[in-house]
Amino acid sequence: PLQDIYGNGTWGVREGAFAADGSQVNTSYSFGPRMDGSMHPAIYDKSKMVPYSPQPDNSKTFYQDGSYINNNIALSGGGEKYTYRFSYSNLKNNGVLPNNAVNRNSFDFKTTGQLNRVFSVEAGATYAMTDAKNFYGQGRYYWDGGQNLGFLTYYSVPRNTNLADWKNNYRNSDGSMKSYGYGQWDGVVNAAFNRFDNRDNTNHEMSLLTYFQLKAQVTPWLDLSGKASLNNYKIFYENKERGGGAFGAGGYFGVGGNYSSSYNYL
Repeated sequence: PLQDIYGNGTWGVREGAFAADGSQVNTSYSFGPRMDGSMHPAIYDKSKMVPYSPQPDNSKTFYQDGSYINNNIALSGGGEKYTYRFSYSNLKNNGVLPNNAVNRNSFDFKTTGQLNRVFSVEAGATYAMTDAKNFYGQGRYYWDGGQNLGFLTYYSVPRNTNLADWKNNYRNSDGSMKSYGYGQWDGVVNAAFNRFDNRDNTNHEMSLLTYFQLKAQVTPWLDLSGKASLNNYKIFYENKERGGGAFGAGGYFGVGGNYSSSYNYL
């Protein structure tokens, strides 16, 4: 569990977490004075008085309940000389961070057949379509696009910060992002801005894997086989970014993608 005793202050500056006017200094971490409920101007809005008190649930501002649903249906059968199996799978995964989701539809087919007493065949195909929206990493140094929002929340943001209230005040009246003049706080602003209402990055992926195998049972102890396979992959991505300047200035839109295929013979 996170401590809820000490408020904003950097190590080595335990008792210097307030400016001369009583406002909270632009610092990160929670190595400051013991929280006592006294009123001070908010770090994110100097005109607003807030209590210097713990905010146990402040990190929940950046999270939501995730969900994972995977449905699968399969049909299989066969006869004396053949078998087959077909399956369909649908995945819907909503992440614990806002605006993050993965949807996938996949199809799989496999069949085997005995042509005669010597030759048999086997073939299969797997096809998948995946849409990934605003994917992210949660490592310490994932600075781009708000990916390290979890790390910043738990490690950098002081325990006395009311993030729910701050979230409603991190923009100026013209829509531009506020600057606090401190790297960690501006990093939190940038991370939250990109995660909540700036970026809309979507990857559309398509993959196809097929194979065909012919086998010859020459003797009870010797068989020969030949197998050919195709791996086809295509991705298309679309990036939309709202600008951080006044009235959305500085926005961006880009599209791209690539296509690859590989063949293997054995």
